[in-house]
Amino acid sequence: MDKWPYEIQHLDMGEILRAVASNRWQNVRKSLKGLPTSQKLIALQMWLFEGQDPEEDRVIQVHNYINALKRGGQLNLNNEVVR
Repeated sequence: MDKWPYEIQHLDMGEILRAVASNRWQNVRKSLKGLPTSQKLIALQMWLFEGQDPEEDRVIQVHNYINALKRGGQLNLNNEVVR
């Protein structure tokens, strides 16, 4: 995957802190370390749609992670893989 195809929501810090506290999410997040960005996006998509519909916390977790990839220079402002 060379681009994150979904729109990213604006997130409230309180929502982020609550959602990322999940132990399951922390395990997923740790499993992404060291993967190429394109593989991270695939794994994030799988996490997002683990159920039939994206659960609110999963949306917040993934959007927060995508924003971190942007801040880290791994994605550009169009959510395309840079490195």
